[in-house]
Amino acid sequence: MNLEALGDFGIIGVAVVLILREVFAYLKHRDALSVTTGDGECEDAMARLVKIDERMALLATSSQRVCTVLEQTDSRGLPLVYRDGTLTEAIAALGRSIEKLEGRL
Repeated sequence: MNLEALGDFGIIGVAVVLILREVFAYLKHRDALSVTTGDGECEDAMARLVKIDERMALLATSSQRVCTVLEQTDSRGLPLVYRDGTLTEAIAALGRSIEKLEGRL
């Protein structure tokens, strides 16, 4: 198919048709997800919230495990996991920079 033969109007028309097709597909998909129960709550939204809660609990558990590992020390009190001291300095410098910016506002 030769696009130059379509002309400017033809190209614009094709673009409009493609955009409308995507919009209608989105609206159809959105309407399919908004099936409500008798009390007015969306079942799909509630299922998603339950999944989010489960994943947040899993994230909290795994974060706690990581913290436990990072806080472990050997018999001399040295951390078992190496932490670069420059990171702490960089964070402190970033905090000072933010405080300077807040002072200028």
